[in-house]
Amino acid sequence: MKRPRACGVQVRLIDRNDTSLAIALIASALVIFQKPLHLLVDAARSVEVQYNIDLLPGLTVLVGTFGFHQYKKRQQAKAAASAAPLRAARAAGSVMRQEKR
Repeated sequence: MKRPRACGVQVRLIDRNDTSLAIALIASALVIFQKPLHLLVDAARSVEVQYNIDLLPGLTVLVGTFGFHQYKKRQQAKAAASAAPLRAARAAGSVMRQEKR
């Protein structure tokens, strides 16, 4: 999450190195809101019983798949960002060769 620029300096609220901090924040939020979440889980269980479906396991698979998908997108973005300078250098070289002709 990026904060507004102050005097031309960009300040990040959460950096890439703060992954463990973000996980701890999420875990603590789950503990704090355990009772309201318990009510939601109970409501989901009642829907499962009423309609004879497995809602929570399906949602767990969906959340896991979404997390893996986001991880792969981040890896692809990193790879594209690291390859960008090489592509720019190749393009500049190609332009220079075209201008010499």
